[in-house]
Amino acid sequence: MPDPAGDLAALIADIDDMPEGLSVYAAPSEKITAPAVVIRPDTPWIVPDKFCHDLERYTAIVVVTANTPEEGIGLLRSMLLKIIDALISPWNWVEAQGPVVDQSTGVPFLAARLRLTYSNGGPE
Repeated sequence: MPDPAGDLAALIADIDDMPEGLSVYAAPSEKITAPAVVIRPDTPWIVPDKFCHDLERYTAIVVVTANTPEEGIGLLRSMLLKIIDALISPWNWVEAQGPVVDQSTGVPFLAARLRLTYSNGGPE
């Protein structure tokens, strides 16, 4: 049986020119070390697709720290575009949602969500 989140994590981990020390998590984790990509099921998770197959929805949450929000937003954009460019069938992307900035620790911590679909079976 396929492991979509695990396969996506491996694909992202193999992308060239990502930030040094990138951590890729195939599932949510209590502790995240940035820069990171966290993969989790999205809502709705599994829905019917054409020809009795299903379509699964996932989210890749990209997390970075930066000296300024502007620097972090640029890094998020770069990482998101590299992930989008690396996607292969049966993966597709739906949208990248804007970053959320948290400065409560004194260092800007930014995250953005890339919404993805995984076509489980059927013609490509």
